[in-house]
Amino acid sequence: MAGMIKIIQFSDSHLFGDKEKRICGLDTFSTFKDVVKLAKKTNWPPDLILLTGDNSQDATEESYRRLSQVFSKSPAPVYCLPGNHDATPVMKSVLGKAKIKTDKTFSFGGWNFIFLDSNVPASPKGFLKNEELQFLSKALDEADDGPTLIGVHHQPYPVGSKWIDTMAVGNSKELWEILSSHENVKCVLFGHVHQEFDDFQSEIRVLGAPSTCFQFEPKKKNFALDAEPPGFRWLLLSSDGKIETGIKRLSQIPSELDLTTPGY
Repeated sequence: MAGMIKIIQFSDSHLFGDKEKRICGLDTFSTFKDVVKLAKKTNWPPDLILLTGDNSQDATEESYRRLSQVFSKSPAPVYCLPGNHDATPVMKSVLGKAKIKTDKTFSFGGWNFIFLDSNVPASPKGFLKNEELQFLSKALDEADDGPTLIGVHHQPYPVGSKWIDTMAVGNSKELWEILSSHENVKCVLFGHVHQEFDDFQSEIRVLGAPSTCFQFEPKKKNFALDAEPPGFRWLLLSSDGKIETGIKRLSQIPSELDLTTPGY
């Protein structure tokens, strides 16, 4: 479609290097492939594919090789940012060889894209170091006047689930001071919460995505899995900054999912 970019966001696949490993009863590689198949049936081909973190559960080279296999014949560029379960150097090394990009800034179809690393070493919590905030500010200052999408793994402010909001970007005030001072920022896209999220912060669209494996029940005080199926987010970005978006899910939850899992 003229003047539009079609994007597919896959998030929180939690892949293992060991084919026998399971989490919450799930073979996460199987559910990941099923969600990609759904995208191929409904929203293919995209112009861009974005992977917004927790691509691996065990941060092994083999887990990233398995991820790269799925996109070995991708019709579109694939960009990947790290989540708290990822090992960034390992991820970059393996995926780089597979031509999955880990660039933190790029331009495509009239839009600017800026990816942030919100990880805290040895912690599931999100935080943007001073160097990361300085990078964001500089990247926005140097970007052209086109609309801009910010990608980050952790939620940029609380989503209403007390337990997982302890892991939101801890210095979100500083983040939003930078973003709100740049009129061309149109969207913040994130993962981590394993649930659909769609909100506005001033004029900026704030979007979270379901996981390709298990989902977290929204608005809960404590950890709880949701009976929603795995899925992905699609976006249509217009060159004038407008955004169309939605969620597509598998028709049912995987039969092996253990909804009584107390954590992972």
